[in-house]
Amino acid sequence: MPNRFYDIERPIKKEKLPEVLTKDEINRIISSIQHKKHKCMISTIYSAGLRVSELINLKISDVDSGRMMIRIENSKGGKDRYTLLSNKLLVELRAYYSEYKPKNYLFEGMNGEYYSSSSIRSILKRAVAKAGIKKR
Repeated sequence: MPNRFYDIERPIKKEKLPEVLTKDEINRIISSIQHKKHKCMISTIYSAGLRVSELINLKISDVDSGRMMIRIENSKGGKDRYTLLSNKLLVELRAYYSEYKPKNYLFEGMNGEYYSSSSIRSILKRAVAKAGIKKR
């Protein structure tokens, strides 16, 4: 059915590039987190380039230390993919695992459930404020 009103083109929406953090700013954010599990979660997001939803759905079996890869299932668009696992992150994950001993998900919340995305976002927001970073 044709538009019976006006045939006016919508203005093009301007896209702004995101503000990129420097290595120093990333290090300040991560070092401002004292809780081992929270530090490991934010380090994993940054190091492996994960989305929050991908992090909370990571299972222990998704970390392949032999191939130094992390398997991401049902990523954006329902696709599976692999991402790199750094040596530094592997050391942190092993220390975290030996202390917390998660059962199913790599980062479990209360009662063995997966973490909520809002909790992870608030952890990051507090760390950014504590590090004194003003970028969005």
